[in-house]
Amino acid sequence: MKLKQLFLSLLPLVGSVYAQVAAPYTDSGNGFIFDGITDPVYHVTYGIVLPQASTSSEFIGEFVAPLSAKWIGLALGGAMIGDLLIVAWPNGNDIVSTTRYATAYALPDVYEGPTITTLPSSAVNSTHWKFVFRCQNCTSWEGGGGIDPTGTGVFAWAYSSVGVDDPSDPGSTFQEHTDFGFFGINFPDAQSSNYQNYLQGNPGTPTSVPSGPSSTTTTTTTGPTASATPFDYIVVGAGPGGIIAADRLSEAGKKVLLLERGGPSTAETGGTYDAPWTKSANLTKFDVPGLFESMFTDPNVWWWCKDTNFFAGCLLGGGTSVNGALYWLPAQSDFSTGNGWPSSWGNHQPYTDKLKQRLPSTDHPSTDGQRYLEQSADVVSQLLKAQGYSQITINDNPDYKDHVYGYSAFDFINGERAGPVATTTRT
Repeated sequence: MKLKQLFLSLLPLVGSVYAQVAAPYTDSGNGFIFDGITDPVYHVTYGIVLPQASTSSEFIGEFVAPLSAKWIGLALGGAMIGDLLIVAWPNGNDIVSTTRYATAYALPDVYEGPTITTLPSSAVNSTHWKFVFRCQNCTSWEGGGGIDPTGTGVFAWAYSSVGVDDPSDPGSTFQEHTDFGFFGINFPDAQSSNYQNYLQGNPGTPTSVPSGPSSTTTTTTTGPTASATPFDYIVVGAGPGGIIAADRLSEAGKKVLLLERGGPSTAETGGTYDAPWTKSANLTKFDVPGLFESMFTDPNVWWWCKDTNFFAGCLLGGGTSVNGALYWLPAQSDFSTGNGWPSSWGNHQPYTDKLKQRLPSTDHPSTDGQRYLEQSADVVSQLLKAQGYSQITINDNPDYKDHVYGYSAFDFINGERAGPVATTTRT
């Protein structure tokens, strides 16, 4: 069963959930029809409307929040790092906004380029603040990210109950958000023929859609009702553990959403980061085993996690997409009671056989079946044979560890990196 995958920033892990998806709603204060959601926990509404065009550099956005929301943020690509961030907060009767960009999990820098214009229906009252804004030069940004008006996307929202350090300064520092979340959006649904009217403060000719919360009310109202997609489980992190866990659940007939905060890796998953000589073969650096060492010296090492002090892959496949892919099958002793495992674990063979079927190993990974640059292997072989060692295929004899040697085993298929990304995610 195919797993449904969304490569997003991290979500809290829950057992049975509904993923929020943007839906149309009408702001009763200005008559504008937005596509968006209302977060059910903090009661903040996030909306967007685009002009009717296959390409556009701008949109109109809206935040409607209770006064308990000291600042609100929106990541237009679904992740804090590498996406355009829009942050706003109330300052007396005014709204202050800023565009930011982060290259690490730290205070985002002010980002030059986008132009935000506060529209007249923005307001602050005794219970809520509403920020309606035109965002120009906002559909593409540094690093190649952007919004495709003809496609779909994921937005991430951020909420803070702690105010910024200087509310009057758009460049103010502020603390980490209190909470965050995500919602999907179909951008064609957010396009409106009334866009130019909205810029003039005129709702134009609206259609009948649900009403969202108004900033003129004195109580919190119900926002747009988002359509929902039910899942039995959300698995957070599409590394080897997450991919296989999601696969096991889907095998059992469960509907599973697999989330990954990083981006694609191999070409099959939508990856495009290649070496110049691999472009014609439609292979990325993650497909080609021989480019493993370049992962550590590349000038644009976006795949390493920024919130750990060791090498960890933040992309589809996790560490299995960036490691050397050495691959050893377990020995019986690995599951013995003498090593502290339950006796029921002793019969691991059915599971190991399933692993081997899904992830076959090889000690001759070239597509022609030949081995190359054998000089060091020949020297070691001569030394060990003279001392009574036997040459074996290591993974054919996982329990045979005494006085043996063999070629290194790798998790490669047809000369390319394999692992769960190339096997488990396909079925």
